Amino acid sequence: MYIKSDFDCISSKEDKLFAECKTIEIEWRGEKRQVRKLNEEEAMAKISAEYGFEFGTIKIIGDCWYEATDWNYFKFTVRNKWKYEAHNYGALELLDWYDD
Repeated sequence: MYIKSDFDCISSKEDKLFAECKTIEIEWRGEKRQVRKLNEEEAMAKISAEYGFEFGTIKIIGDCWYEATDWNYFKFTVRNKWKYEAHNYGALELLDWYDD
């Protein structure tokens, strides 16, 4: 059995341990979850690793939540052109795009 701890905070960008990570309780679609709020760099690293976007082209919108690879939430733009939302590393939902 796997038990998640506060020390389970790995950045896929640098494989650094983020021991200061704490979980918080949020309500998501009527269900309470223990998650951690990712900082911008952590969220960008996870999005880049999972979806293949260049790290420096990602801009985070709002809060990104992470519990595990099967429960997470990200909202971000890429190259200030495409706005995406992703949940549970599933298919990206294109929310909007901006013409030059």
